[in-house]
Amino acid sequence: SLTKGFTAVLAAVEIASGRLAWDRRVGEALPGFEVADPWVTRELQLDDLLTHRTGWQPEIDLLWTIGLDRDEILARMPEVEQRDRFRAGYSYLNVPYLVAGEAIAHGTGLSYTALLRERVLAPLGMTATRVCGTEVNAVANRITPHSDFDGVVRPVAIENGDAVAPAAGLHSTAADMARWLRFHLGDGSLEGKRLLTREQLAELHEPQTLMPRGRYFRELYPSSHFQAYARGWVVQDYTGRAVVWNTGGLFGSACSIALVPEERLGVIVLTNGPRISLPESIVFRALDSWLENSPRDWSAERLAASRAGRARAAEATRVQQARRDPAAEARLTIGGYAGSYRAPLLGPIEVRTESGVLRVTWGKLTGKAEHWRNEAFLIIWDNPFAGTNVMTFGFDADQRPVRIVIEDLGAFERVPDGSATR
Repeated sequence: SLTKGFTAVLAAVEIASGRLAWDRRVGEALPGFEVADPWVTRELQLDDLLTHRTGWQPEIDLLWTIGLDRDEILARMPEVEQRDRFRAGYSYLNVPYLVAGEAIAHGTGLSYTALLRERVLAPLGMTATRVCGTEVNAVANRITPHSDFDGVVRPVAIENGDAVAPAAGLHSTAADMARWLRFHLGDGSLEGKRLLTREQLAELHEPQTLMPRGRYFRELYPSSHFQAYARGWVVQDYTGRAVVWNTGGLFGSACSIALVPEERLGVIVLTNGPRISLPESIVFRALDSWLENSPRDWSAERLAASRAGRARAAEATRVQQARRDPAAEARLTIGGYAGSYRAPLLGPIEVRTESGVLRVTWGKLTGKAEHWRNEAFLIIWDNPFAGTNVMTFGFDADQRPVRIVIEDLGAFERVPDGSATR
């Protein structure tokens, strides 16, 4: 997610050239773009995408998780509905940055990836930075990500964020990211190459959308009064200083970055370990040291919070298991549940039998479905990161399955045999 800061700089560079504006309507910058609400379609601006105030339903971020590519995700946008009121508050998502990247690049004759290289990475001398996972796999000297499987840390493949590259596509090095820090702590130029004026650079770090200050925030940062999203960055006060920072990662890697502009201090932590908050712990430990704050065991505090989160997840799994009752028989044989089902945004799900086992395919996700109780089945996805979902079948008056409701995903209606699905 540190990529979001790069996309925001690219937008600022294009705005500085006079080609774009923060308040440019997305429908004008990207002709044909629309979402389900006509008013939002008409009024949506570039800055709404970059500052997380669209209010769109969070399920859109599942589209790249299940393996849809950029064009397939964009084709689904007319189905995106509002979960919250437009511009009413902070709603963090990745897909709005995909849309922003497309809007920024449209009309330049270049892809987002090529435009970012030409207008940002090359001028900053970030020659080792790669914009997509396919490029990284061609590099011999690269990390091996590692993730946690039931307490055992194992190597995993590099996750490909290409479908939402403007939100999560960059792969970089410590040396290149040091150049990125120097740029943001400077006057809009680096080593004589100017991208922005000092004022245009500072505008990227200005708070735009207030973030909720829940109990966890208050416990971690008792001296802080606010936290907000800028353009690609989180901004908050911390022990009397303005801190501009962010965190991110893909499966098997995690990172965190922070700037204290008035101190001309920048910190970047890159790890090839599980998605835990170790990078943030190191970042804030470094800030405390520089600012001469009282010593604080950030690692212990973050570890305790991580363990509490795992305990909650384990309890949810225990509750889910307690609901299982294989003795409550299904009304049909396994083959009777097979068919195609579809939701407007989330698309088709295929349910089929394979060697006497019910199998489910959703995009590139596959899994087996074990009988749970009555008409409910537990989907155990083959990708362990995807976890499990309870799938419940609904029937018509003739006792034919006509829909499935998947826990946390919603309803999928049966598609008549022979009908096309998208």
